[in-house]
Amino acid sequence: MSSSSAEDDQRSKQEALEACSDFHRELIQCFRERSSLFGSPCQAEQKTFWDCYQRERGKEGTVVREAVTSWFQKRKLGRLLQLPHTMLWTDERLQQVIARYTPVLHLHEEERYLPCSVDWYIKRSQLWLEEPVEHDAPRRTLLLDNGQVDAGKLLEIQQHHPHHQLRLEIEPLARPGMPQSELDEVPLYVVVKEVLNKEACVEAVEINYLTFYAFNGPYTIGVPPFAFEAGAHDGDWEHFTVRLDADAANMVGCYFHAHRPQDGQWLPADDMPKTATGQPIAYVAKGAHGLYTSPGVHRRAWCAVNDYCGDKGPVWRCKNCILMEPVMQVPSRGTNLQGTFQSATTPAPARQLDVQVDLRGVDWLHFKGNFGSSAAPHAQGFWYFTAEHPVSRTWFQRVLWHCSPATQSLLDI
Repeated sequence: MSSSSAEDDQRSKQEALEACSDFHRELIQCFRERSSLFGSPCQAEQKTFWDCYQRERGKEGTVVREAVTSWFQKRKLGRLLQLPHTMLWTDERLQQVIARYTPVLHLHEEERYLPCSVDWYIKRSQLWLEEPVEHDAPRRTLLLDNGQVDAGKLLEIQQHHPHHQLRLEIEPLARPGMPQSELDEVPLYVVVKEVLNKEACVEAVEINYLTFYAFNGPYTIGVPPFAFEAGAHDGDWEHFTVRLDADAANMVGCYFHAHRPQDGQWLPADDMPKTATGQPIAYVAKGAHGLYTSPGVHRRAWCAVNDYCGDKGPVWRCKNCILMEPVMQVPSRGTNLQGTFQSATTPAPARQLDVQVDLRGVDWLHFKGNFGSSAAPHAQGFWYFTAEHPVSRTWFQRVLWHCSPATQSLLDI
Protein backbone atom coordinates (compact mmCIF):
# COMPACT_ATOMS: atom_id res chain seq x y z
CA MET A 1 0.00 0.00 0.00
CA SER A 2 1.39 3.43 -0.96
CA SER A 3 1.97 6.14 1.62
CA SER A 4 -0.98 8.21 0.37
CA SER A 5 -3.26 5.15 0.31
CA ALA A 6 -2.24 4.24 3.84
CA GLU A 7 -2.95 7.79 5.01
CA ASP A 8 -6.35 7.80 3.30
CA ASP A 9 -7.18 4.42 4.83
CA GLN A 10 -6.15 5.60 8.29
CA ARG A 11 -8.15 8.81 7.87
CA SER A 12 -11.20 6.77 6.87
CA LYS A 13 -10.87 4.65 10.00
CA GLN A 14 -10.57 7.68 12.26
CA GLU A 15 -13.55 9.37 10.63
CA ALA A 16 -15.63 6.22 11.10
CA LEU A 17 -14.63 5.98 14.75
CA GLU A 18 -15.45 9.63 15.33
CA ALA A 19 -18.83 9.21 13.60
CA CYS A 20 -19.63 6.29 15.90
CA SER A 21 -18.18 7.83 19.06
CA ASP A 22 -21.59 8.15 20.77
CA PHE A 23 -22.20 4.43 20.36
CA HIS A 24 -18.70 3.72 21.62
CA ARG A 25 -19.30 5.85 24.71
CA GLU A 26 -22.47 3.87 25.40
CA LEU A 27 -20.55 0.61 25.00
CA ILE A 28 -17.81 1.69 27.42
CA GLN A 29 -20.41 2.95 29.90
CA CYS A 30 -22.24 -0.37 29.65
CA PHE A 31 -19.06 -2.29 30.52
CA ARG A 32 -18.54 -0.04 33.53
CA GLU A 33 -22.07 -0.34 34.92
CA ARG A 34 -23.11 -3.94 34.21
CA SER A 35 -20.48 -5.83 36.16
CA SER A 36 -23.04 -7.94 38.02
CA LEU A 37 -24.75 -9.46 34.98
CA PHE A 38 -24.23 -13.08 34.00
CA GLY A 39 -23.28 -14.09 30.47
CA SER A 40 -21.67 -11.79 27.92
CA PRO A 41 -22.54 -8.18 28.79
CA CYS A 42 -23.55 -5.41 26.44
CA GLN A 43 -24.16 -7.52 23.34
CA ALA A 44 -26.69 -5.01 21.94
CA GLU A 45 -24.29 -2.12 22.49
CA GLN A 46 -21.44 -4.03 20.85
CA LYS A 47 -23.55 -4.84 17.81
CA THR A 48 -24.74 -1.23 17.48
CA PHE A 49 -21.18 0.11 17.59
CA TRP A 50 -19.75 -2.39 15.08
CA ASP A 51 -22.72 -1.98 12.71
CA CYS A 52 -22.13 1.77 12.76
CA TYR A 53 -18.41 1.36 12.14
CA GLN A 54 -18.98 -1.01 9.23
CA ARG A 55 -21.56 1.31 7.69
CA GLU A 56 -19.28 4.34 7.99
CA ARG A 57 -16.27 2.48 6.60
CA GLY A 58 -18.33 1.06 3.74
CA LYS A 59 -16.34 -2.17 3.78
CA GLU A 60 -17.21 -5.82 4.23
CA GLY A 61 -15.31 -8.82 5.47
CA THR A 62 -12.23 -7.37 7.10
CA VAL A 63 -13.97 -4.60 9.02
CA VAL A 64 -13.44 -6.07 12.48
CA ARG A 65 -9.79 -6.88 11.88
CA GLU A 66 -9.20 -3.38 10.53
CA ALA A 67 -11.03 -1.83 13.47
CA VAL A 68 -8.99 -3.80 15.98
CA THR A 69 -5.79 -2.78 14.21
CA SER A 70 -6.92 0.83 14.35
CA TRP A 71 -7.64 0.55 18.06
CA PHE A 72 -4.08 -0.50 18.75
CA GLN A 73 -2.53 2.00 16.39
CA LYS A 74 -4.41 4.61 18.40
CA ARG A 75 -4.13 3.10 21.89
CA LYS A 76 -5.11 6.34 23.57
CA LEU A 77 -8.82 5.81 22.91
CA GLY A 78 -9.78 8.49 25.41
CA ARG A 79 -7.92 11.09 23.38
CA LEU A 80 -9.05 9.76 19.98
CA LEU A 81 -12.76 9.64 20.86
CA GLN A 82 -12.61 12.41 23.49
CA LEU A 83 -13.75 9.98 26.18
CA PRO A 84 -13.26 10.84 29.87
CA HIS A 85 -10.39 8.38 30.39
CA THR A 86 -6.82 9.46 30.99
CA MET A 87 -4.40 6.55 31.25
CA LEU A 88 -2.95 6.15 34.72
CA TRP A 89 0.46 5.03 33.43
CA THR A 90 2.51 5.69 30.32
CA ASP A 91 3.09 2.81 27.92
CA GLU A 92 6.65 2.45 29.17
CA ARG A 93 5.49 2.30 32.79
CA LEU A 94 2.79 -0.19 31.87
CA GLN A 95 5.33 -2.48 30.23
CA GLN A 96 7.60 -2.29 33.27
CA VAL A 97 4.82 -3.20 35.69
CA ILE A 98 3.49 -6.08 33.57
CA ALA A 99 7.02 -7.48 33.29
CA ARG A 100 7.77 -7.05 36.99
CA TYR A 101 4.80 -9.14 38.13
CA THR A 102 4.76 -11.79 35.40
CA PRO A 103 4.16 -14.99 37.40
CA VAL A 104 6.54 -17.95 37.43
CA LEU A 105 4.43 -21.08 37.02
CA HIS A 106 5.41 -24.53 38.32
CA LEU A 107 3.92 -27.39 36.30
CA HIS A 108 3.38 -30.85 37.74
CA GLU A 109 6.14 -33.37 37.06
CA GLU A 110 3.59 -35.67 35.35
CA GLU A 111 2.00 -32.96 33.22
CA ARG A 112 1.22 -34.27 29.72
CA TYR A 113 -0.51 -31.21 28.27
CA LEU A 114 1.72 -28.16 28.10
CA PRO A 115 0.65 -24.60 27.25
CA CYS A 116 0.75 -23.09 23.78
CA SER A 117 0.18 -19.78 22.05
CA VAL A 118 -3.18 -19.09 20.46
CA ASP A 119 -1.51 -18.58 17.07
CA TRP A 120 0.14 -22.00 17.40
CA TYR A 121 -3.26 -23.52 18.21
CA ILE A 122 -5.00 -21.78 15.30
CA LYS A 123 -2.45 -23.03 12.75
CA ARG A 124 -3.05 -26.63 13.81
CA SER A 125 -6.84 -26.44 13.85
CA GLN A 126 -9.75 -26.97 11.52
CA LEU A 127 -12.51 -24.37 11.41
CA TRP A 128 -16.02 -25.79 11.58
CA LEU A 129 -19.40 -24.15 11.13
CA GLU A 130 -22.23 -25.53 13.28
CA GLU A 131 -25.85 -24.89 12.33
CA PRO A 132 -28.66 -25.80 14.74
CA VAL A 133 -31.05 -28.53 13.63
CA GLU A 134 -34.33 -28.97 15.48
CA HIS A 135 -34.42 -32.18 17.56
CA ASP A 136 -31.03 -33.26 16.26
CA ALA A 137 -27.31 -32.61 16.61
CA PRO A 138 -25.99 -29.47 14.89
CA ARG A 139 -25.15 -29.73 11.21
CA ARG A 140 -21.39 -29.37 10.85
CA THR A 141 -19.54 -28.00 7.84
CA LEU A 142 -15.76 -27.90 7.46
CA LEU A 143 -14.76 -24.40 6.32
CA LEU A 144 -10.96 -24.51 6.61
CA ASP A 145 -8.64 -27.47 7.09
CA ASN A 146 -5.47 -27.71 9.18
CA GLY A 147 -2.85 -25.24 8.00
CA GLN A 148 -5.38 -22.96 6.27
CA VAL A 149 -6.60 -21.00 9.30
CA ASP A 150 -5.24 -17.68 10.48
CA ALA A 151 -6.65 -14.86 12.60
CA GLY A 152 -7.63 -12.71 9.63
CA LYS A 153 -9.64 -15.49 8.01
CA LEU A 154 -11.38 -16.22 11.31
CA LEU A 155 -12.74 -12.69 11.53
CA GLU A 156 -13.66 -12.49 7.85
CA ILE A 157 -15.61 -15.76 8.01
CA GLN A 158 -17.26 -14.64 11.23
CA GLN A 159 -18.62 -11.59 9.41
CA HIS A 160 -20.25 -13.85 6.83
CA HIS A 161 -21.78 -16.17 9.45
CA PRO A 162 -22.83 -13.86 12.31
CA HIS A 163 -25.62 -16.13 13.57
CA HIS A 164 -23.84 -19.49 13.53
CA GLN A 165 -21.38 -21.13 15.87
CA LEU A 166 -17.78 -21.34 14.68
CA ARG A 167 -15.43 -23.81 16.32
CA LEU A 168 -11.67 -24.37 16.09
CA GLU A 169 -10.81 -28.04 16.53
CA ILE A 170 -7.15 -28.84 17.00
CA GLU A 171 -5.64 -31.97 15.48
CA PRO A 172 -5.30 -34.66 18.19
CA LEU A 173 -1.53 -35.00 17.74
CA ALA A 174 -1.14 -31.35 18.79
CA ARG A 175 -3.00 -31.70 22.09
CA PRO A 176 0.21 -32.03 24.17
CA GLY A 177 0.94 -28.39 23.33
CA MET A 178 4.20 -26.71 22.40
CA PRO A 179 7.45 -28.61 23.11
CA GLN A 180 8.85 -28.31 26.61
CA SER A 181 12.05 -26.89 25.11
CA GLU A 182 9.96 -23.87 24.01
CA LEU A 183 8.06 -23.49 27.29
CA ASP A 184 9.50 -20.09 28.21
CA GLU A 185 8.60 -18.75 24.74
CA VAL A 186 4.88 -19.47 25.22
CA PRO A 187 3.23 -16.09 25.85
CA LEU A 188 0.98 -15.02 28.66
CA TYR A 189 -1.98 -12.93 27.50
CA VAL A 190 -2.61 -9.85 29.61
CA VAL A 191 -5.66 -7.75 30.47
CA VAL A 192 -5.13 -4.62 32.59
CA LYS A 193 -7.97 -2.96 34.50
CA GLU A 194 -8.13 0.27 36.44
CA VAL A 195 -10.59 -0.44 39.28
CA LEU A 196 -12.81 2.56 40.10
CA ASN A 197 -14.49 3.25 43.43
CA LYS A 198 -17.87 4.98 43.82
CA GLU A 199 -16.20 8.37 43.44
CA ALA A 200 -14.79 7.26 40.04
CA CYS A 201 -11.25 7.34 41.42
CA VAL A 202 -8.79 4.54 40.70
CA GLU A 203 -8.56 2.49 43.89
CA ALA A 204 -6.33 -0.25 42.42
CA VAL A 205 -4.99 -1.76 39.22
CA GLU A 206 -5.52 -5.42 38.40
CA ILE A 207 -3.49 -7.37 35.88
CA ASN A 208 -4.96 -10.63 34.57
CA TYR A 209 -2.31 -13.01 33.20
CA LEU A 210 -4.10 -15.55 31.00
CA THR A 211 -2.71 -19.00 30.19
CA PHE A 212 -3.88 -21.11 27.26
CA TYR A 213 -3.57 -24.86 26.73
CA ALA A 214 -4.53 -26.90 23.69
CA PHE A 215 -6.07 -29.61 25.85
CA ASN A 216 -7.53 -30.03 29.33
CA GLY A 217 -6.80 -33.56 30.52
CA PRO A 218 -9.44 -35.82 32.11
CA TYR A 219 -10.10 -36.49 35.77
CA THR A 220 -10.23 -40.10 36.92
CA ILE A 221 -13.29 -40.46 39.13
CA GLY A 222 -13.78 -43.45 41.39
CA VAL A 223 -11.60 -46.51 41.91
CA PRO A 224 -11.07 -49.54 39.67
CA PRO A 225 -12.99 -51.41 38.44
CA PHE A 226 -15.61 -48.66 38.70
CA ALA A 227 -13.39 -45.72 37.74
CA PHE A 228 -14.18 -43.55 34.75
CA GLU A 229 -12.74 -40.43 33.14
CA ALA A 230 -14.49 -37.09 32.71
CA GLY A 231 -13.76 -33.44 32.08
CA ALA A 232 -11.40 -33.68 29.08
CA HIS A 233 -11.81 -31.03 26.41
CA ASP A 234 -9.90 -29.07 23.76
CA GLY A 235 -8.99 -25.48 24.57
CA ASP A 236 -8.34 -24.45 28.17
CA TRP A 237 -8.12 -20.89 29.52
CA GLU A 238 -7.03 -20.07 33.08
CA HIS A 239 -5.85 -16.84 34.65
CA PHE A 240 -3.83 -15.38 37.51
CA THR A 241 -4.51 -11.87 38.81
CA VAL A 242 -2.12 -9.44 40.47
CA ARG A 243 -3.73 -6.54 42.32
CA LEU A 244 -1.61 -3.40 42.76
CA ASP A 245 -2.00 -0.10 44.52
CA ALA A 246 -2.56 2.55 41.91
CA ASP A 247 0.15 4.99 43.00
CA ALA A 248 3.35 3.03 43.66
CA ALA A 249 2.33 -0.13 41.76
CA ASN A 250 3.22 -2.29 44.76
CA MET A 251 1.55 -5.67 45.02
CA VAL A 252 -1.55 -5.84 47.24
CA GLY A 253 -2.52 -9.46 46.65
CA CYS A 254 -2.84 -12.20 44.03
CA TYR A 255 -5.83 -14.26 42.95
CA PHE A 256 -5.30 -17.89 41.95
CA HIS A 257 -8.06 -18.82 39.51
CA ALA A 258 -9.09 -22.45 39.31
CA HIS A 259 -11.72 -23.74 36.88
CA ARG A 260 -14.50 -21.18 37.36
CA PRO A 261 -14.18 -17.43 38.03
CA GLN A 262 -15.45 -17.86 41.60
CA ASP A 263 -13.34 -20.95 42.41
CA GLY A 264 -10.22 -19.11 43.36
CA GLN A 265 -8.19 -17.88 46.30
CA TRP A 266 -6.69 -14.54 47.28
CA LEU A 267 -3.29 -14.41 48.96
CA PRO A 268 -2.01 -11.16 50.54
CA ALA A 269 1.19 -9.74 49.10
CA ASP A 270 3.40 -10.50 52.10
CA ASP A 271 2.25 -14.15 52.09
CA MET A 272 2.93 -14.63 48.39
CA PRO A 273 5.69 -17.03 47.31
CA LYS A 274 8.03 -14.96 45.15
CA THR A 275 11.23 -15.24 43.18
CA ALA A 276 14.35 -13.24 44.03
CA THR A 277 13.18 -10.65 41.49
CA GLY A 278 9.80 -10.27 43.20
CA GLN A 279 7.76 -12.24 40.66
CA PRO A 280 4.84 -14.15 42.16
CA ILE A 281 4.94 -17.96 42.03
CA ALA A 282 1.94 -20.19 41.30
CA TYR A 283 1.45 -23.95 40.98
CA VAL A 284 -0.44 -25.42 38.03
CA ALA A 285 -2.74 -28.40 38.56
CA LYS A 286 -1.89 -31.51 36.57
CA GLY A 287 -4.06 -31.86 33.48
CA ALA A 288 -6.72 -29.32 34.44
CA HIS A 289 -4.31 -26.37 34.84
CA GLY A 290 -6.06 -24.50 37.65
CA LEU A 291 -3.70 -22.26 39.65
CA TYR A 292 -2.93 -22.78 43.34
CA THR A 293 -0.87 -21.26 46.12
CA SER A 294 1.18 -24.36 46.97
CA PRO A 295 2.18 -27.84 45.76
CA GLY A 296 0.25 -30.85 47.00
CA VAL A 297 -3.32 -32.15 46.80
CA HIS A 298 -6.13 -29.61 46.55
CA ARG A 299 -9.50 -31.16 47.41
CA ARG A 300 -12.54 -30.40 45.27
CA ALA A 301 -16.14 -31.55 44.81
CA TRP A 302 -16.53 -34.13 47.57
CA CYS A 303 -12.89 -35.15 46.99
CA ALA A 304 -13.94 -36.81 43.72
CA VAL A 305 -12.08 -34.44 41.36
CA ASN A 306 -9.01 -33.32 43.29
CA ASP A 307 -6.25 -31.23 41.76
CA TYR A 308 -2.57 -32.15 42.12
CA CYS A 309 0.26 -29.62 42.03
CA GLY A 310 4.00 -30.19 42.25
CA ASP A 311 7.29 -28.32 42.50
CA LYS A 312 9.52 -30.86 40.74
CA GLY A 313 8.23 -30.46 37.18
CA PRO A 314 8.92 -27.95 34.40
CA VAL A 315 9.04 -24.29 35.42
CA TRP A 316 7.39 -21.82 33.06
CA ARG A 317 9.40 -18.58 33.20
CA CYS A 318 7.50 -16.67 30.55
CA LYS A 319 9.56 -14.31 28.41
CA ASN A 320 6.68 -12.82 26.39
CA CYS A 321 3.55 -11.06 27.56
CA ILE A 322 0.96 -9.73 25.11
CA LEU A 323 -1.56 -7.07 26.11
CA MET A 324 -4.84 -8.20 24.55
CA GLU A 325 -6.50 -4.79 24.35
CA PRO A 326 -6.19 -1.25 25.74
CA VAL A 327 -6.39 -0.72 29.48
CA MET A 328 -10.02 -0.68 30.58
CA GLN A 329 -11.73 0.96 33.52
CA VAL A 330 -14.06 -1.23 35.58
CA PRO A 331 -16.15 -0.64 38.71
CA SER A 332 -15.12 -2.07 42.05
CA ARG A 333 -17.05 -5.19 43.00
CA GLY A 334 -18.46 -4.08 46.31
CA THR A 335 -15.31 -4.05 48.41
CA ASN A 336 -11.97 -2.33 48.50
CA LEU A 337 -9.35 -5.04 48.93
CA GLN A 338 -6.88 -2.26 49.60
CA GLY A 339 -8.50 -2.00 53.00
CA THR A 340 -8.32 -5.75 53.60
CA PHE A 341 -4.95 -6.67 52.13
CA GLN A 342 -2.33 -4.05 52.78
CA SER A 343 0.23 -3.29 50.11
CA ALA A 344 3.43 -5.30 50.40
CA THR A 345 5.63 -3.93 53.20
CA THR A 346 8.66 -4.30 50.93
CA PRO A 347 8.24 -3.13 47.32
CA ALA A 348 9.24 -5.54 44.58
CA PRO A 349 12.89 -5.17 43.52
CA ALA A 350 13.10 -2.95 40.44
CA ARG A 351 15.39 -5.35 38.60
CA GLN A 352 15.59 -5.68 34.84
CA LEU A 353 13.66 -8.82 33.90
CA ASP A 354 13.97 -10.87 30.74
CA VAL A 355 10.28 -10.35 29.91
CA GLN A 356 9.18 -8.61 26.72
CA VAL A 357 5.78 -6.91 26.80
CA ASP A 358 3.94 -6.35 23.51
CA LEU A 359 1.23 -3.67 23.67
CA ARG A 360 0.01 -4.10 20.09
CA GLY A 361 -2.81 -6.50 20.89
CA VAL A 362 -3.95 -9.71 19.22
CA ASP A 363 -5.62 -10.14 15.81
CA TRP A 364 -8.02 -12.82 17.08
CA LEU A 365 -9.41 -10.72 19.95
CA HIS A 366 -12.93 -10.40 18.51
CA PHE A 367 -13.31 -14.00 17.37
CA LYS A 368 -16.59 -15.06 19.00
CA GLY A 369 -16.34 -18.76 18.24
CA ASN A 370 -14.92 -21.54 20.38
CA PHE A 371 -11.37 -22.75 20.89
CA GLY A 372 -12.38 -26.39 21.10
CA SER A 373 -14.97 -26.51 23.89
CA SER A 374 -13.93 -23.20 25.42
CA ALA A 375 -15.19 -19.79 24.46
CA ALA A 376 -12.72 -16.98 23.92
CA PRO A 377 -11.95 -15.12 27.17
CA HIS A 378 -14.04 -12.04 26.35
CA ALA A 379 -17.02 -14.31 25.58
CA GLN A 380 -16.85 -16.49 28.70
CA GLY A 381 -18.85 -14.15 30.92
CA PHE A 382 -18.61 -10.93 32.79
CA TRP A 383 -15.34 -11.70 34.61
CA TYR A 384 -13.32 -10.43 31.64
CA PHE A 385 -14.92 -6.99 31.86
CA THR A 386 -14.97 -6.58 35.64
CA ALA A 387 -12.69 -6.44 38.63
CA GLU A 388 -11.52 -9.81 39.95
CA HIS A 389 -13.83 -11.87 42.12
CA PRO A 390 -13.28 -10.31 45.55
CA VAL A 391 -13.70 -13.31 47.84
CA SER A 392 -11.71 -16.52 48.22
CA ARG A 393 -13.59 -19.77 47.84
CA THR A 394 -13.55 -21.53 51.20
CA TRP A 395 -12.44 -25.13 51.76
CA PHE A 396 -16.04 -25.97 52.69
CA GLN A 397 -17.36 -24.56 49.42
CA ARG A 398 -14.71 -26.27 47.28
CA VAL A 399 -15.15 -29.68 48.85
CA LEU A 400 -18.63 -30.06 50.33
CA TRP A 401 -20.72 -27.35 48.68
CA HIS A 402 -19.19 -27.09 45.25
CA CYS A 403 -22.42 -25.95 43.60
CA SER A 404 -23.01 -23.09 46.04
CA PRO A 405 -23.48 -19.72 44.37
CA ALA A 406 -20.55 -17.36 44.23
CA THR A 407 -20.27 -14.70 46.90
CA GLN A 408 -20.06 -11.46 44.96
CA SER A 409 -18.59 -9.29 47.67
CA LEU A 410 -17.12 -9.33 51.14
CA LEU A 411 -20.18 -7.29 52.10
CA ASP A 412 -22.41 -10.30 51.30
CA ILE A 413 -20.77 -12.67 53.81
